[in-house]
Amino acid sequence: MASPVADVSAVGAVDPTGFDWNAILTAAVTSEVCEELVSKGYVVVDGALGSTAAHLLRREVEALSTSGGLLPHMFRFGSSTLRKPFIWEADLHDTERLAPFDLAGFRGLFSSLAFPRALARHLPDLALACREDGVTLKIQRNEGQGGCFPLHYDNPGPPNKRALTCLVYLNEGWAAANGGELELRPLFEAPVALAPIMDRLVVFRSDRVLHRVLPSFANDRNPFGRFCFTVWVDGGAVNGPDEVNLTAKHIDLSLAVADAGNAGLTSPEAGAATGRDGDGGKGGGAKAPAE
Repeated sequence: MASPVADVSAVGAVDPTGFDWNAILTAAVTSEVCEELVSKGYVVVDGALGSTAAHLLRREVEALSTSGGLLPHMFRFGSSTLRKPFIWEADLHDTERLAPFDLAGFRGLFSSLAFPRALARHLPDLALACREDGVTLKIQRNEGQGGCFPLHYDNPGPPNKRALTCLVYLNEGWAAANGGELELRPLFEAPVALAPIMDRLVVFRSDRVLHRVLPSFANDRNPFGRFCFTVWVDGGAVNGPDEVNLTAKHIDLSLAVADAGNAGLTSPEAGAATGRDGDGGKGGGAKAPAE
């Protein structure tokens, strides 16, 4: 890996192929980071890539934006394909179209599989895909004219296999007036607004964390708007039958939880033991959940 530089203008002299992306991400994604991710559903790591690497990627996405390498963000609504205003992006899987552009840093990061490998070391239960066809890397620019994203999940259900969303922000000199915060909505908790500051990594569960992007605004201090890139990592344990198919077992469990709450008890098993026939548990009642 290239040595950090104090003067960001010197980033232009750094060899973009000289970064050990696996070492960088292994250092950033520790066991403590992943424990917090499992506990809360999301985690924030500031200074994740280091100043030199982050500014190199910022330079590449800025050049890509000014040279016509980004395409309008398109989305489907019913049977229609629509354009989202003010949002531009490029998918690293689009190798032929992006071939003329100088993206050595991003190409090295993508091909290294550093994100899935660093995360998989500590999250074996997610069965993360450590291969290129199980990872997507998208570069994005928000022009800063109020562009935003409404509340959504990154994984809406089968056949989608996204397990983790990894966002890295590349916005030097961000201020509150620029907006563009990522707002997470963890279940049963207050919203969490995260500023898109330079070299901030946010990782969250693609299928479980509702989120949105607040309107972004450019100004003289930040004329390009909002830059970031997203790495989505697929997982073999996502959208399995136990998660998406409602069965009698799930109904028994939900009823047991309701009984526990009504009886002032603390566990589904205790609630199930009170019975379901309205006589205080004297009748046949519902069986306790198998799990």
